Amino acid sequence: MAQFLHTFGDSGLGPVVEGENCCPRCGHPPQVGALRAEGEGSALTLVCSLCLHEWPFRRGRCVACGEEADKKLAYYTASGFDHLRVQACDTCRLYLHTVDVGKDAAAIPDVDELVALPLDVWAQEHGYQKLQPNLAGI
Repeated sequence: MAQFLHTFGDSGLGPVVEGENCCPRCGHPPQVGALRAEGEGSALTLVCSLCLHEWPFRRGRCVACGEEADKKLAYYTASGFDHLRVQACDTCRLYLHTVDVGKDAAAIPDVDELVALPLDVWAQEHGYQKLQPNLAGI
């Protein structure tokens, strides 16, 4: 099913939904973010929770509510998961995993997100809720 939706998303039919925080192809929320090398830094893309389409998203703001204040955005990494992090927002209390492909070239964002349980535990212990539960229901 995901392969069909991914192929459909690349069919060239144009955006279905306007808005940066949902998939422009199918309208679903992102499952995970991916940091990829660009110039002298990294660019953030979001990966759709349904069709796996990736689209660009400006760094330094909450994916859910758009909060931009640095003091309202928390980032957390766990030992042994150096290429994974949580971006949590104190305004809307939602979080999203981000996979830094520059730190692990073999990383696959939608797969690595599934093994990020220590990050989910940290976020939930601090009162955050996941923007979109993954296939494991977490």
